[in-house]
Amino acid sequence: MSTSSLHQKIPSQLSTDTHMRWFFVIVLTIWTIGSLVVPIIIFCMTKSLVSFSFFSFLAPPAILWYRLAKVLFPTPPMDERTFELKRAKIQSNIGIEKKIQANRSTQQKYT
Repeated sequence: MSTSSLHQKIPSQLSTDTHMRWFFVIVLTIWTIGSLVVPIIIFCMTKSLVSFSFFSFLAPPAILWYRLAKVLFPTPPMDERTFELKRAKIQSNIGIEKKIQANRSTQQKYT
């Protein structure tokens, strides 16, 4: 069974996924605009600086926008060269960490 056959969806699932994504985008858009506008309106009505604490409601949609962008715009699959470069970088980082730990342990012996 190939991996491409695992990722194939039937048309009704694609339609449902598309509807769910659009609904999610609409809800996030309304939430984001509301999070920006409501504290300003409350400040204009009350003249209290405490009303700007309502900007904290903007954090959750910002995180959700980030996750949605990762789903809608996925990174392209890695080619062999990119994979080898990333693997070499990880291995070199592991080597550097081992050297740092070795240096710390020798420094602890002398102190």
